[in-house]
Amino acid sequence: SSSSSSSKSNPNNNVVIIEITERIEPCGNLCKLDFIFNNPGTPQEKMEYCKEFLSWLDAKDGLRGWYAKVIGEGGTIRVGDVVSQLASTTL
Repeated sequence: SSSSSSSKSNPNNNVVIIEITERIEPCGNLCKLDFIFNNPGTPQEKMEYCKEFLSWLDAKDGLRGWYAKVIGEGGTIRVGDVVSQLASTTL
């Protein structure tokens, strides 16, 4: 697991510091999606399809995100804001 802090500057020159805390792992709740849950087949076939889907999703780079928390006062982060890394730590 690793953690890093980033500074994000928005057009109003406010600085927001966030800490990336952990990677988001695909979970079984995704199996409730219509294209899996309403897929024809036995319950066992649906479960196997769901497991394959979760494995595929976990293996694809860029399809999942990261959890982050705001450090300090906070602020507003918008699409297009500049991001710069302040530090990196491997836990």
